[in-house]
Amino acid sequence: MMLPLMLASFLMFVLLRLAVKAVQANGIGKSLQGSCGSARQIPAGGHEVEDAFGRALACCPEDATPLLEARSPCALLLARAASGDLDAMTDQIVEHLRSHIPALVAAHCAVIERAPPELRRLAMADLVEDLRGMAAIAQGRLDFLAARRSEMRRSSMPCVAAA
Repeated sequence: MMLPLMLASFLMFVLLRLAVKAVQANGIGKSLQGSCGSARQIPAGGHEVEDAFGRALACCPEDATPLLEARSPCALLLARAASGDLDAMTDQIVEHLRSHIPALVAAHCAVIERAPPELRRLAMADLVEDLRGMAAIAQGRLDFLAARRSEMRRSSMPCVAAA
């Protein structure tokens, strides 16, 4: 009964390790087109964020799925910032992501690398939770921008009178 569970756990660990090695082999900081099709290139300052997510993936391979989910809205907002013409609040959020994510990952990974085995999992969970918080900020701003764009489209459409 226990053997199939252990075998499944081992296979999952091997698959995650291979995924992390593939990410590292392809070079962190390259185009994000594979994970989010609308982000063709990483904007200026985005390489540090992408490198930080790559380091987080290397540090916490067991948490690849939530880390990739957290990376996506951050990458999309950075790509949106590269297109320019954003409001001051969005610029502040983008700068917050650019300055805080690399420092956050570096600090957490340093703790994870030095943590005793019994505390390492807790430190990894803290890193994932902090990056999810950053992703929630980015996603909130993306949602706001989409709603504003939708509202602008509706207000620019001519009103059709009922016949």
